[in-house]
Amino acid sequence: MLAPVSVDIHHQNKGIGKRLIQALEREAILKGYNFISVLGWPNYYANLGYQRASMYDIYPPYDGIPDEAFLIKELKVNSLAGKTGTINYTSAFEKI
Repeated sequence: MLAPVSVDIHHQNKGIGKRLIQALEREAILKGYNFISVLGWPNYYANLGYQRASMYDIYPPYDGIPDEAFLIKELKVNSLAGKTGTINYTSAFEKI
């Protein structure tokens, strides 16, 4: 689960957020993760290859989260094939 990424307003539109997310994705691949989900701004994450998780019949653990804001990206080809259900957040997210 990727938490929304933000960059200080004085440093936005310089590709910093994109590079942070790409670095995270590379690290996730090295650690053997197959996909990343995020609750975030749909237009921003779509440009980075994220899609609505509901396209895979995958949903967030909470009611009221807009479908277009719960996104997912495969890190390995076809890693979401046959996967469905609800993504559960770790306890760290429960405290937010």
